[in-house]
Amino acid sequence: MMIHGREGVLEALDFLDIELERIGFEGVIDLYVVGGSALVLEGELQRATADIDALIVLPKEIQDKAEEEKEWKQKLAEYGVNDRFLGIIRVPSKDELMENPMHIDEGFSCLRVWVPDYTELILMKLFSEREKDEQDLWNTNLFDKINIIELQEKYEEYKSYDVLPGNYTVDLHRLLKKRGYI
Repeated sequence: MMIHGREGVLEALDFLDIELERIGFEGVIDLYVVGGSALVLEGELQRATADIDALIVLPKEIQDKAEEEKEWKQKLAEYGVNDRFLGIIRVPSKDELMENPMHIDEGFSCLRVWVPDYTELILMKLFSEREKDEQDLWNTNLFDKINIIELQEKYEEYKSYDVLPGNYTVDLHRLLKKRGYI
């Protein structure tokens, strides 16, 4: 399944919300959308995405109900929402993803959609090993919306506890220099 642009991501989430209501899901799932889908939601990219990567946070009362889990999880997968990025993410941590998120308020009933702050989104792309992530950074204006010094400091901090140091596709210093920030 390919999801095209901001409207496509919102449409997929809207259909998911309707399906969750239809199956009687009680509660609200918090989705912290990351990666290309987050950049598309923020209007920073206009490209298609194969799925919606998100940190999925369930209400406490649902976390223990194994039978319900199967049905809602199936609905998430049907609409391309998954947390597979957790297996490849190097930084930031789950907790850092949930700090200072931006709410995408579309009036959903069973979903609350969040996007991590711009600095964290950039850092996720910087610590990736995929060329597509470097292209995403070149095609956004996110750097105009953040504190560059804070980004550099967090980048150095994250590098210091990265378990796979030096394996980066994107060189922050080179990127900032070419874009005229330093």
